[in-house]
Amino acid sequence: MRRRSWLVLSCVLIAAPAFAQEPHRWPLHLALGASITADGADLATSAYAFGRGGFREANPVLRPFQDRPIPFAIAKMGSAAGMSYLLVRLYAKHPRWALALAITNTALKSYIAVRNQAVSEGRRR
Repeated sequence: MRRRSWLVLSCVLIAAPAFAQEPHRWPLHLALGASITADGADLATSAYAFGRGGFREANPVLRPFQDRPIPFAIAKMGSAAGMSYLLVRLYAKHPRWALALAITNTALKSYIAVRNQAVSEGRRR
């Protein structure tokens, strides 16, 4: 439990200066965190499903990388980084559109991660 306390304290201390500099952008930071987390869950469940076999990537852009884990992870999280960059740029002029896009991306990637997990466990095809 002590390690977790230090981890939480470290995260707060690291995040506090960023929040203090731009307190009006906390919705963007929250949306970005959720979006990146959902993209990471999608990556993890896809990799798990590939490892179990019988699973094919549905995204035609990423399909050529499905048999090579490192390029697949780079491509998948590279697209997540690109989405984050787009959201930051969009938030400057259209904050509501940026938040709506981030929420939509988070919901979609969360659904995909849950579906990947269900498919890899054989509950759904």
